[in-house]
Amino acid sequence: GLGGAGTFSDGKLTTSLGHPWIPAVLRVLVECGAPADIEIDARPHVGTDVLGGVVTRLVSRIEAAGGAVRTSVRVDGVGLSGGRVDSLETPGGRVEARVVVLAIGHSARDMWTMLARTGIGLEAKPFQMGIRVEHPQAWLDRTQYRSAAGHPALGAADYRLATRVRGVPVFSFCMCPGGETMPTVNEAGHLALNGMSRSVRDSAFASSGLVVTLEPDVYGGRDLASCLAFQRAVEAACFAAGGRDYTAPAERLADFAAGRDPGTRLPVSSYPLGVRAARLHEILPPFVAGPLRAALPSFDRSLPGYLHKDALALAPESRASSPIRIVRDAATGGAPGASGLYPVGEGAGHAGGIMSSALDGLNAARRIIERFGPP
Repeated sequence: GLGGAGTFSDGKLTTSLGHPWIPAVLRVLVECGAPADIEIDARPHVGTDVLGGVVTRLVSRIEAAGGAVRTSVRVDGVGLSGGRVDSLETPGGRVEARVVVLAIGHSARDMWTMLARTGIGLEAKPFQMGIRVEHPQAWLDRTQYRSAAGHPALGAADYRLATRVRGVPVFSFCMCPGGETMPTVNEAGHLALNGMSRSVRDSAFASSGLVVTLEPDVYGGRDLASCLAFQRAVEAACFAAGGRDYTAPAERLADFAAGRDPGTRLPVSSYPLGVRAARLHEILPPFVAGPLRAALPSFDRSLPGYLHKDALALAPESRASSPIRIVRDAATGGAPGASGLYPVGEGAGHAGGIMSSALDGLNAARRIIERFGPP
């Protein structure tokens, strides 16, 4: 397949990185059909409805430059000879290759398993887990813009919140103004949620992740098996709590903060498969639910009304980042013991979004050109 962050990526291009290559990345996206204002906006955004065409045109550029793109071709193995990559194994046969850029997604669990079996180094890393929070967009517009709310030049308002609870970071993530909450499922019997906005950001909902950073010693991550066991257990518990049909377990945000009974009448949600009342603090691990609940009064002070009567919490936001890092050599950027293999991006555990992944890929390209290109 083509694209990133699952089916519903909406092309948020914000990054905290300051890097001279960022304008070049944005320029290529504009040349491939992204709106021109992403080159000047403080928080550039493409939109789910536009991003598919942008990715298709990126593929056309690759093909025009002499590349070949093969979709629906799974890599089942990496061939090594004398500590060097020499091939990839696919269902259609062996593909000879002495340089491989491994840009897998952060949910490519089968690929991680294959790499571990091959002897490629993997390690547990901190990652984020939490809930998805929905507010009425009209409330957020009034709160942020006050008397200017509704002015066509402003667009849908957003927010960014962060604090620490006993040293643990808790923060908003993937804020989608005028957006929706969507399922991002790649395994039957498990539930994970994501957010998206279309280019016009005109839905009635403001959907945002609210996550806790978990260190490996907190969630029990020691290796690939233990990391995936933890992540899968939470997603399976949420699937069960929603009724085992991909309905999302949910409760009012204020009830989650106070530990009250959620009742059965919930606010309207953008989530297309429906919501079911549940006690999220009893479903999520205490080291996830606890810091989230403790942070909510602080967020309500920073953004008055954050604990709005119609604010809804849904679970889980469990794919905010990868729990696994593919080990890289600091000097070469390659995988130790597999010369020519360059792990990059989110699935390699070395990036956390579209822009940082793009920069990581460009850095790998630079290293490859320096090593294999002409003088």
